Amino acid sequence: MAILAIVAAVTVTMLLAIAGHSPLTGPRLLPISSTHGVNEGDLVPLTAWVVACVSCWFLWRRTK
Repeated sequence: MAILAIVAAVTVTMLLAIAGHSPLTGPRLLPISSTHGVNEGDLVPLTAWVVACVSCWFLWRRTK
């Protein structure tokens, strides 16, 4: 159950990190609409989210 809480917390943190606007966002790599998309600055939070979720998945499989 703690693993699900960790995944939820990491997901919320990642969404907050990519929702903000910063001068370091960089160019848009994947446009979603005319005003929104995945920017270069979103890659770091997305990568950290993937690593955290995969790590939690391995922990969950190990505890079964």
